[in-house]
Amino acid sequence: KTVSAQITAPSGDQTAGSAQVGEPITYKISITVPDGTTAYDMLFSDTAPDGLTVTGVMCTVDGTQTGSSTYSENSDGTTTVSVLDIGDVAGGSTVLVTIAGTVDQQFTSANTGDANGNGIVDRNDVLRNGASYSWNTVNDDENTRVVVDSNEVLTTIQEPALALSKTSE
Repeated sequence: KTVSAQITAPSGDQTAGSAQVGEPITYKISITVPDGTTAYDMLFSDTAPDGLTVTGVMCTVDGTQTGSSTYSENSDGTTTVSVLDIGDVAGGSTVLVTIAGTVDQQFTSANTGDANGNGIVDRNDVLRNGASYSWNTVNDDENTRVVVDSNEVLTTIQEPALALSKTSE
């Protein structure tokens, strides 16, 4: 399953999805730098939701891997994802951050996504995820840093349909 977020997602892009417990999901965040501009000293951050175990992070600029990607789980079950050292990104370029994870069986803490409040990741629970990136408008000048938040992506948990059959011989 792939759930995508774009900074101001164009109409038709997938910003909601569904997954089952134990299933791998991938968040893809796409950032396009407008022609005629340069995004200096770009950084990326995301707080992956409680209920998801992050298994990997990758960042590319126009298909070439770049940046220093890290992730660490927080005490509330969320995971802080960072990509540092993306560098200066020229106009017309696309930055793609891919976050891979697996849906957990339980939430670590009280969570607004836990639809029935039982602490278990199950039917109709929602994993909410958003990201942000930042850049300087002037090279190496932190006083010109601009921060932009992505749209929120929702992943609704579904339980598999089980079938029961009983026969007599």
